[in-house]
Amino acid sequence: MKKYNLGIIGAGMYGKVLMRWLQQDERANINWVNSASEATTKAAVEAAPEQIVLEASCRHTRLTRKFQFIKELIDGGKLGEIYHIHRKPSQ
Repeated sequence: MKKYNLGIIGAGMYGKVLMRWLQQDERANINWVNSASEATTKAAVEAAPEQIVLEASCRHTRLTRKFQFIKELIDGGKLGEIYHIHRKPSQ
């Protein structure tokens, strides 16, 4: 059976539900989690200490080190082939 390496952006309410379901699927391997708040960044670190967990903000993201790090992960092939990236439209 093929395993899929996944990254989750958002460790809030929906992200936690998604992580729980993915952890029950033997095809899923969660490689990293990204969170917008310090509290959820901590809960994600404690729940998966072996994973890469980042705090995130949507403001000026391309300028911050954390998103440069994510780009380096993608460019370096560490996340495998990226099939889809969704960006919330500006309001």
